[in-house]
Amino acid sequence: MQASCALTLGAVIVTAVGTAACAPFTSCTLPDRCTVPRDENAAAVLRAIDVAVEPFEYPQYADWLTAALHDSGMFRRVARADAIQDAALVARIESKNTSAPITLLAWLTFGLVPEWGSDRYGYCFSVRRHDQSAPAVRFDCAYEGTSVVGWLGALRNVGEDYAFFPPEESDRFHEFVANSLWSQAAALAVLIEGR
Repeated sequence: MQASCALTLGAVIVTAVGTAACAPFTSCTLPDRCTVPRDENAAAVLRAIDVAVEPFEYPQYADWLTAALHDSGMFRRVARADAIQDAALVARIESKNTSAPITLLAWLTFGLVPEWGSDRYGYCFSVRRHDQSAPAVRFDCAYEGTSVVGWLGALRNVGEDYAFFPPEESDRFHEFVANSLWSQAAALAVLIEGR
């Protein structure tokens, strides 16, 4: 019995140490930089609008979407649905695309043997009128990139095109979401104006 408990405790300790050793050294590719022209007529309509973000089965995604919509500067106020009652628009995560890199070798070696692979990051979301009287406008904010776990990931993160996991928390991803919003700003303004 003592041997079994010691083995279980040892496995828990190795898991905790391996995770703690590798987590700071995870590097993810950020989305490409681009600039979408701003539709100032649509912006004038949207800057007076509040947006409520619906809960999602993985709460972190709703938090990421709330932060990205807020940082876009496109709307007057953005908050979780339980914190805002009279929002004209409702945003919701439609699907998640981020998956944590599976890196058994890097984990077992505490990051000394790096591993990398191709991953998909981001999420898809929609914005609709609160009364659902018009079809939702959909946004695909997912992209493919490379993850590196281990000491090499820490070196890679020195570059401006890389960030620690998860990339959805980065300013660059928030810019990516903002550009996606601006690319369909006219469609969002039509939702508000009811045309």
